[in-house]
Amino acid sequence: AGQINPSNPQAFDLVEKVFSEAKKLFNSSVYHLGGDEIKESCYENETVTVTVKQYMEKARTLFEGKRAVYWNDAFYYRENDTLQYWDQSSLFPSTFNQKKKTASFIYSSYEDLYLDCGWGNLFGDKNTWCAGPKKIKNIYAIDLKGICKDSCDRLLGSEAVLFGEMATDGSVDWKLWPRASALAERLWSNKANATMGRDEWVRLAAQNRRMRARGLGASRIWKEACDRNFLVLKPEK
Repeated sequence: AGQINPSNPQAFDLVEKVFSEAKKLFNSSVYHLGGDEIKESCYENETVTVTVKQYMEKARTLFEGKRAVYWNDAFYYRENDTLQYWDQSSLFPSTFNQKKKTASFIYSSYEDLYLDCGWGNLFGDKNTWCAGPKKIKNIYAIDLKGICKDSCDRLLGSEAVLFGEMATDGSVDWKLWPRASALAERLWSNKANATMGRDEWVRLAAQNRRMRARGLGASRIWKEACDRNFLVLKPEK
């Protein structure tokens, strides 16, 4: 997205106009302010830390009374803010326990929930944050209760991520659905040791058909023949 020079007053004027328009379009009690990927090399002076912090504090004033959300590696955030976790799933428990105890979290590990990734784009090389397609069975296996244990009041939930920079109006639907549907059922049911068995695939296929009938370009999860005779083609183990 490039860098905005926080020391330039015109930069904040631009941000204020964008946020003002966003507030008119989206009546939300939650606003994501990012706060990560600050490139200090973009600034020539040594006061970048103070300048960026002042800028981020000023940006917060545009959303008084709203819940502020930042990425978990944000340059700056307050104790009661919400952090959206994007990093490796194996590192989340330690991050969850090390961060300020009053901070709440949204789980969005790139390993399973970055739905714009894994399609051969520039960032999709092996062993990168954008490598590999995010499989339905892995999304359905996410266990939030197992992650948060005795501090689940601080874990607000999970969110699938699809960045517009890696999607177009022609690819948004099929990248998002039905994988986001699998996450939705997983979060609503929150069963222990959940796996994609026969019943789960049948429900997901039915939801997929409903979405396609309503004009959404959801990707198929198998051949159309499987929809019509699933119990024969994929019997229980």
